[in-house]
Amino acid sequence: MKIENNVIDVFVEILPQIAQDAGIQSRINNRMVEKHNFEMGEVYALFRNVSLLNGLEEDKFICLLNGCYEETKIKEINPTRFFDKEEIEAALSYQEDRNEIELPYTFQGVLKGGENSFITILSYKQIYELHNAKLLTYNFDSQRIAKKRPLKNGEVLIEPKVYHKSVSQIYELMKKKKYHPSTIIFNILADGESEIVYEDGNLTVLEGSQINLIDGYHRVLAISKLLSEQPNFEGYMNVDIKHLDIIDAQELLATTNTTNPFDKTQRMRYANATFGSAIVKELEKLPEFENKISPKGSVSKVFGEYTTFSVMTESIDTIFDIQNSKEKYEISRFLKSFYSYFLSYYENEFKNRFSELESSWFTHHNMFVVFNVLAKKLYDKYGQDCPLDVMPSVLEKIDFRKNVNSDLNSILVTQGKTNTPKIRRELMNFAMKNLNLE
Repeated sequence: MKIENNVIDVFVEILPQIAQDAGIQSRINNRMVEKHNFEMGEVYALFRNVSLLNGLEEDKFICLLNGCYEETKIKEINPTRFFDKEEIEAALSYQEDRNEIELPYTFQGVLKGGENSFITILSYKQIYELHNAKLLTYNFDSQRIAKKRPLKNGEVLIEPKVYHKSVSQIYELMKKKKYHPSTIIFNILADGESEIVYEDGNLTVLEGSQINLIDGYHRVLAISKLLSEQPNFEGYMNVDIKHLDIIDAQELLATTNTTNPFDKTQRMRYANATFGSAIVKELEKLPEFENKISPKGSVSKVFGEYTTFSVMTESIDTIFDIQNSKEKYEISRFLKSFYSYFLSYYENEFKNRFSELESSWFTHHNMFVVFNVLAKKLYDKYGQDCPLDVMPSVLEKIDFRKNVNSDLNSILVTQGKTNTPKIRRELMNFAMKNLNLE
């Protein structure tokens, strides 16, 4: 069925509003790819060249119109203004039919640099096809901090964090053939399911494997945008291909020099350089701590985070002074018990932590320095068989109130004027002196 011209006219009038927000464009593009199998970057091409809209079949156009409406809520492009309910419902099951590449996939002209390390050169077209076919994936466990967006139904949408200005700059350089080939990093995730075969310069990735993009996401997005507009554009990138498990992949990213640097706390988390960081990764798995330890240098009120990875890691490393893997295992086991009990006992305080913070320092994110000192004192006295129910009686002796004449308040009230490392050292000394076990 031919699309009525007035629908396209209205849509074209609204497009400049949508084009002002790169984030919205990105979400529309991702929605169309995920829900309707559009080509990666096809939405950008349609927005840039609106004459292409006339060539779309009706179902595909309704999907695009609906996606734009859902992401913007601009009433002028609500599909119900132009199509009846049955037409819309039928159209939303639309899937773009394309001949896509799939696993097993063979990289040709590959040099082997080590047992789990390879190098090759891929054309923009090959990279675009891998990304468009969703064979080249973004693994949030081996990438920068994700962007979280709370939804009205209470769920949290997790998206890659994209610097759209960076993508645009790379795209413009590539289009002008002024972007010099650089190296992007793939990781064929060694998770027990992935399998590779290397023979005579050919690296074959077998079915069941994951090809994760470790470094180069913005360059891949720029390539996808360019190739969606100019399918025959020629360009090449160096590709470093690894075959690592998730821990080694994280450490690789932590040491990779990138154009868009990620949060230093996330780098600490991935680097896994200390016993403390390994222990905090174990604590993150506790139900009581799930999604409550911020990977950034600050905590989010929206997501109800309790503390940060750096607060936990640095204080555990300093307070427990772990010397070997045996001690790490034992202390990790103890701290998991400690925090399971602690966070369950003070569940209400932490659930309402931001309202609690109006009058008390107890749920402040830096206070976990104090709690880790308490854990160390209990561990030193009782070991693994510590009667954890003694914990509240020890903490009751501390005055956590704000705006009172107390040693604790005098330390924390200087935040913003005193550097954070100094405050944490003072909190540690305070706890060492004032948390007394009978």
